[in-house]
Amino acid sequence: MKSKRIIFLGGVGDSNVFGGEPTKNKELLKRLNEMNYKVSVIDTYNSSGNVLRLLWIALRLFYYILFNPRAIFLFSTSFGNTYLIYKLLYYYPIK
Repeated sequence: MKSKRIIFLGGVGDSNVFGGEPTKNKELLKRLNEMNYKVSVIDTYNSSGNVLRLLWIALRLFYYILFNPRAIFLFSTSFGNTYLIYKLLYYYPIK
């Protein structure tokens, strides 16, 4: 059986970063990998206010939308790191 592709957008950080959102997201990604899903991560950790990083995140997201249209897009519940992306996706409807 072919495993499903998942595109995860949220704050993960490095292996030495801990806290509520990064820890939750790391555990979620660990569990998805254990279940043999193909997971691509777009890390939004510490991207607020960094225009170049936000641009890179937006480009990667639209790349995945174009070339993986049947993938499952999973967004982290952290509103601060993904607010701009949500605003952009309002104009580009995806399922």
